[in-house]
Amino acid sequence: KQMRHLSSRTSRAIQCLTFSSSARYLAIGENAFRAPEITIFEFSYDEDTNRTVDIVAVKNLRGHKYGIEALRFSPSGDYLVSLGEPNDRGLFVWDWKQERKVSSNKLSKPVMCLAFSDNNDFFVTAGYQHLKYWYLDDNGKPLVVQKGSRDCIMESKTAELEKVKTKIFVGVSIAESKVYSLTSEGHVYVFDKQRKLVKWMNIKVERAFGCSVS
Repeated sequence: KQMRHLSSRTSRAIQCLTFSSSARYLAIGENAFRAPEITIFEFSYDEDTNRTVDIVAVKNLRGHKYGIEALRFSPSGDYLVSLGEPNDRGLFVWDWKQERKVSSNKLSKPVMCLAFSDNNDFFVTAGYQHLKYWYLDDNGKPLVVQKGSRDCIMESKTAELEKVKTKIFVGVSIAESKVYSLTSEGHVYVFDKQRKLVKWMNIKVERAFGCSVS
């Protein structure tokens, strides 16, 4: 078996990671109290055996003040979304190849997780009393508005939560434009692309921590 250990250039603890849909790139986010970094590695594969032959750190992104809670590449691979931990609450969309922030949002409540639509048209963030949709245009570019002279932000839309009993979301996943969200009490709520509640179910567990839909 082949094993290799990866670390950021600062060698600090890693909080989260994500692969691009092509499996060519891996992004890792640090759990640092100050100035955490995102490191992006590029994988090279042998065309005959499909084995990894080399892994190189190609980009470093800096912008969060505290730890990084979650990372996701867009399905196109053009963008990376980073979510700061509860003390940070930053939500950044990166043109990571240019090491440039496309948008910079500050969230009002702690958010723990995010998921991208397979169609590359929106992503969802979930957390404490928070389930929001963030949309991209027909070309897969984030829909941003100018804020001040420098920063751009994305505008979000909140899901229909009137019938949701416990609004503490610990997991979110998207499949076929349906958003599957999980609360800490084990309730799964399914929303459509227009943010409407389609159905819900109780999976009957004492406590839930995350979800994934294939």
